[in-house]
Amino acid sequence: MKVPDILREQDFYAIQHLVTAVSSFSVCQSFLILALLAAIRADASKSRIKLLLELLRWNNRNGLPGLCKLSDIVNNDTLVTSPSQTPVPTNFAALGYCLEALFLEDRVLASDLKERCFELMKTARKNGYHYMATILEPCARRLDPAMMQDYVSDIPPIAQCVPLWQESNVNPIWQRALDSLHELLPDEATALQSDTAASHFVKWRVGVRSQYSVRNKDKAELVEVVSICLKLHKRLKSGKWSSGRLVNLEKIINGECDNYFDDADHAIKAALSKIHSYYYYDTTPSAVVEALIGHPRIYVTKNAYSHQEDGEGPVEFVKRAASVEVKNLADGGITLRLPATADNFSVPLQIIRERDDCFAVYMYTPTQVKLGGIVERFGKGRELRLPSEAVASFQNLLPALAREVGVRGEFDAAAIAARTIEGSTQLVLRGKFVNDTLHLELLNQPTNDLPLYVTPGIGMRNTLTQLEDETVAVVRDLAAEKRAAAKFKTGCPALDNWDAGGWRWEVNDLYSMLNVLDECYEQAESVPLEWPERDAMAIVRPTGSSSFRLSAVGGSDFWLEIGGDVELDDGQVMAFTKLLAQAGDRMERFIRLSDKRFMRLTRHLAEQLELLAKVGESRANTLRVPQGALPILEAIAEKTPEISFPAEVRRRISDFRKALERNYTIPTSMTCELRQYQRDGFEWLAKLDGCGLGACLADDMGLGKTLQALALLTHSAKRGPSLVIAPTSVLRNWQKEAFRFAPALNLMLLADAEDRAALVGRASPYDVVVCSYGLLLFEEELLTGRDWNIVVLDEAQAVKNRLSKRAKAVKRIRSIMRVAATGTPVENNLAELWNLFDFLNPGLLGSHRQFEERFCNPDGSVKAVLKRFTSPFILRRLKTDVLDDLPTKTEITLTVTLDESERALYESCRRDAMNTIVATADEPNPIVMLAQLTRLRRLCCHPSLVLHNSTLPGQKVEEFMELVADLKSGGHRALVFSQFVDFLTIIRARLDKVGIIYQYLDGATPMTRRNKAVESFQRGEGDLFLISLKAGGTGLNLASADYVVLLDPWWNPAVESQAADRAHRIGQTKPVTVYRLVTADTVEERVIELHAHKRAIADAILDNTGDTRLTAEDFMGLLT
Repeated sequence: MKVPDILREQDFYAIQHLVTAVSSFSVCQSFLILALLAAIRADASKSRIKLLLELLRWNNRNGLPGLCKLSDIVNNDTLVTSPSQTPVPTNFAALGYCLEALFLEDRVLASDLKERCFELMKTARKNGYHYMATILEPCARRLDPAMMQDYVSDIPPIAQCVPLWQESNVNPIWQRALDSLHELLPDEATALQSDTAASHFVKWRVGVRSQYSVRNKDKAELVEVVSICLKLHKRLKSGKWSSGRLVNLEKIINGECDNYFDDADHAIKAALSKIHSYYYYDTTPSAVVEALIGHPRIYVTKNAYSHQEDGEGPVEFVKRAASVEVKNLADGGITLRLPATADNFSVPLQIIRERDDCFAVYMYTPTQVKLGGIVERFGKGRELRLPSEAVASFQNLLPALAREVGVRGEFDAAAIAARTIEGSTQLVLRGKFVNDTLHLELLNQPTNDLPLYVTPGIGMRNTLTQLEDETVAVVRDLAAEKRAAAKFKTGCPALDNWDAGGWRWEVNDLYSMLNVLDECYEQAESVPLEWPERDAMAIVRPTGSSSFRLSAVGGSDFWLEIGGDVELDDGQVMAFTKLLAQAGDRMERFIRLSDKRFMRLTRHLAEQLELLAKVGESRANTLRVPQGALPILEAIAEKTPEISFPAEVRRRISDFRKALERNYTIPTSMTCELRQYQRDGFEWLAKLDGCGLGACLADDMGLGKTLQALALLTHSAKRGPSLVIAPTSVLRNWQKEAFRFAPALNLMLLADAEDRAALVGRASPYDVVVCSYGLLLFEEELLTGRDWNIVVLDEAQAVKNRLSKRAKAVKRIRSIMRVAATGTPVENNLAELWNLFDFLNPGLLGSHRQFEERFCNPDGSVKAVLKRFTSPFILRRLKTDVLDDLPTKTEITLTVTLDESERALYESCRRDAMNTIVATADEPNPIVMLAQLTRLRRLCCHPSLVLHNSTLPGQKVEEFMELVADLKSGGHRALVFSQFVDFLTIIRARLDKVGIIYQYLDGATPMTRRNKAVESFQRGEGDLFLISLKAGGTGLNLASADYVVLLDPWWNPAVESQAADRAHRIGQTKPVTVYRLVTADTVEERVIELHAHKRAIADAILDNTGDTRLTAEDFMGLLT
């Protein structure tokens, strides 16, 4: 080993000597240490250092004492772990570690070594090893300056005992750094070219691999591009992009995609022209990376070497200018600090992953590479410290340094030979999308003279750079920038929940994006919002009250058509119907116009447009509106001045208002005194009649719907004959009621006519033809072959199924007005409501498909819209609301307990039902499930209804007979209902056996016998009236009974309520008691539990409506 080479800073030769010595095992430890320190100090390439360290590592395994885990020196320039030999080194090894601490700063190492260093130094002094003690002195001072003070007084001065490196003619490190800078920096600067970005129909996929071996402590991740390919997307007929296909490199270079390329794509193609791989390449040519800069359609794949799956994207490759930071020190000195990039200017090209969506590309000039070497050689890590005596010389270098690399810091701009520009506050907000996340970043441009964008209020105050041929110093006002940014943030409170740090925000929820951007666009004059091309999300608004330019016409086959345009504040015009089509999918006050274009409205205007969109059907460029939409149009016109309807619409709204304001009186020919609520009901019907609109009279059972309808028929009788369609059971009742209370009308039963065609043909004003639903199907062509004045559907739930022949037949009947009288407008589901309104006011709720899309999966807001559509045409009053004199109704549940034999039979059948339903769980069959449940319900009534040869007595029959005995002894009379006719047959047999007199009625009872049974019971003949639930649940007035017995619960409580109201109605003077017989621990109890859910529909039909279909979950719940 040649010591003079080490002393004279001939580090390159020192390394060569060391490599030779280590390789030949001819090196002693003292020179090994010195040579290692010289190697660390040397301005040598890493390849030589790595070779050296590999040799040392190999020799460590072969018995030579090691100094440290030397690979850490390569990675971080400092030690990150303790020495690997011993936790507390001793003897000569300790000297080596202490010398390392002098050259390499590491806190962990210092903590482990400082006490040992002082002990070794004292021991060396004590035993006369003054040279070693002198060498250890600067090490101890470095390890712990405070502790060193305690030893200074104990160290005797030893002459001519100086460490070897202090004997050499070595200049101070700071001086050598300044000398190197003087030699490096030229007089002329090199201009950097900027790239422009463009876009088209292609996407480039790049594979990125992290270079983890060169990741520094500031977490700046150095990456390299290892693959690239092109994916070509084709626009589909729907306007969306196809999934795309990969295009190999050969086809790209041959020009097969040139028609789809813009300038940015051609730049990548040119860079790839010498790469001979179909989809990717294995190196990172700087020309390829440079072509990626600014390109708007770059996507990073999930796998660096496979392009089958999209990963992150789009991402941006941004060209970053090399820069250094200058900072004043407290002792008057100054620091020159390299940026926190991974390799500190050491290679010509570096790619740093700044964020998941942003890659910074640093393209260093040879001069900048050498600058990094100077800082690394004479500094510590990325920082070069200069003492106060070097500041003046360094500041003289700054203008020349600025011509090579950007300089930012706290230097005195006035003391530098450069033009000073006082920075202003010009904020700009930059937006872009990464996958489905909106990224926003607030920046400030201190001067328009430079493309310099900085984070407001953060960073260095001064920037020294080159502007054409002039060096300029930009001095930022950090406080003003921070105030301006805070003011912007205050004006955008929607940003609060999306802070990503450093005046950046990331929003991943579409509605939140719209709110955020809406607030940002509000401040666009002071803080413009910038987007990459084709990435902008626009929010537009109507220009004002005159922006809706509408027209309207009437037609022979439609009531009204509305069309026109809407003018937007970005200068574009869109069709009014297109706006309405998008209104149904609005997000609060925002309406989507296209993929990234939205219209912002006031919340009220958005709601009104949604209503308007639902009242009609779009045809080409017009909205066809049904007459039933008049109440909606009237409300919108009154409350929404932003929409100025054309004259034809305003005229029809005016006519509607006049009809509603007109007063109507009960016809004088009526021979009864109507109650006030009945007079209100008649007037409501008459007003809708005057508007040509249909009406649903949905009063509670027993409130006189028939009487109110007769008043309306009398009021408009002079216009022509009317038609009443009703269940067979109530036909005679209509005739009797009309004879008693509306003598001006001539009611004719179609079933009694010998010549039905003649009766219908000669029907004239004041005539009312009464027909059953059953006869309607036989005489459909006859009844639909002429025009009628008013058509009344009594118990209109009979046509609830839109697919039934009844429903289709009644909709074909032509009339001026249509009335539906029913206590249960909806029994099971919303489709029944649509079917009812398709009869009353066709088109109001759209087609059935449109209705299902709009309302059949409703949330609260949609329910409110549905109520707004239907409420003007439904009148609902409950007995408890309007009848103060009606007796009370008490409902009592009697629990029936099965005996052991019946319980065993029931459990066996229940398990069979469960197994059957579970077996078909993959493809549930409602018919099968209903059949199983019906079987269990029949078993609860009587075992013989399931097992015909059963001799079990049936506990429910026994309980019923006890109840009958109690009622008879108390002088009460009761209506007895059951769904099962054969169960009523069992009951009849028991009653006959004990001699109890009763009346009987089911669906097979002829009309004459039916009327006779009712009349007989009303005269007091019989204590009980046995009625099948379906046949007698509607249309009967049996107020002579004061008890109602429901033998078996039905799914829908509305049906049971109708049955009970045969007794609890106008004319009843006694309190009514309803007994419900329910078998304990069976499906019947589960049915009663369902009633709370099902009964909600009866109340909600006039509030929010709902759906009461029995679901598969309901079925399973009934069995458990």
